[in-house]
Amino acid sequence: MSESYERISKSRLNELLAKEQELKERKDYEVAKTCRIDYEQEYFRQQEHMQQLINENKKLKTALINLALKI
Repeated sequence: MSESYERISKSRLNELLAKEQELKERKDYEVAKTCRIDYEQEYFRQQEHMQQLINENKKLKTALINLALKI
C-alpha cells in the first residue's frame, strides 16, 4: 500500500473505495441518461423536420396539380 493508504484505517479505506465505486456508477448512469436525452431530442427534431418536408411536398403537389389543370 502507498503511504497515504497506510495512514487510513482499513475500514475507512473500504468505506472510501465503496464510495468511489458508487460515484463511478452514478457518473456512468448520468452519462447514459444524458446520451439518451440527446438522442431523444435529436430524434424528435428530425421527426419535426420530416413532417415539415412532408407538408411542403403536399403543397408542391397541390400547386403542380393546379398548374396542370390550368394548362
